[in-house]
Amino acid sequence: MRGVGRASPKRSNDGDSARLDSSAANREAPPRCVVLASPMMSAAAQNAPLPRIFARLEDPEGAEFARRYRAMLAPLLVEPVPDGSPEEASVCAEMTLLTAQLFQTLGEDAALLFQEDFSAQVDALFKSQCEAAETIVKLAYAHLSSCLEVQLEILSLYAENPDATAVVFGEVAKRSPESIASVIHADPAVRSLGSMTVAVGVALEFGDAHPSQLAFWAKRAVSASRNVRAHLHRFEQDFRGMTARFRAFRAWDNWDEEEIERELSSWKLLTPSRA
Repeated sequence: MRGVGRASPKRSNDGDSARLDSSAANREAPPRCVVLASPMMSAAAQNAPLPRIFARLEDPEGAEFARRYRAMLAPLLVEPVPDGSPEEASVCAEMTLLTAQLFQTLGEDAALLFQEDFSAQVDALFKSQCEAAETIVKLAYAHLSSCLEVQLEILSLYAENPDATAVVFGEVAKRSPESIASVIHADPAVRSLGSMTVAVGVALEFGDAHPSQLAFWAKRAVSASRNVRAHLHRFEQDFRGMTARFRAFRAWDNWDEEEIERELSSWKLLTPSRA
């Protein structure tokens, strides 16, 4: 992605142990949380997408992203945020901002790296589903896998349009959490996308240690994913519209004074005189 700062992502081996997925917040009350993963993590938890991506970055940058991610999620198990609430929108806004900054840091390979790690997570969830003894746990892993498939569809749009993705995430990274939260709260489809992402993240982070939480957050995630899937075409249109708008808004950013003066002079020639 042009114009986007780029850290040096390091490729992680399949044996890398990183955990958790993306986002935070989705429950019948208000929350977000991150707890230390159980030492007996399943294959699903060990390969969770965002922690795997954090592991690709050199420290201290990767460690700082991981710290922010866990601090963002940590409160949710204790006090989940209610569906559709301003509190939920705030948690989703934090996740959106972190993701935008992560895309900027990873540079032009960001979408491809996300796709790679989310695909690995889907495979790990299938393995965990096969190994699980309890039906409710098997169902939870199936729900989470379904949600990641939806996220992969969105990531494919980013991967196919790297320059546009750089423009959009570059602008999002400049926004305040409050302004992002207001947009999320006002749009049910966008709110569902944030809710799904947060719920998947909490389920993968804490599900092994808390099977009941795994089932709860997986159900919450898949419920939100149905609305997301129904609006995938609209998300694509919105993405292209935002790209055009942001590009037009920033069109003069790299012009010098001489170029600006020359452009404005051409406008004066086209302005009808009032004589």
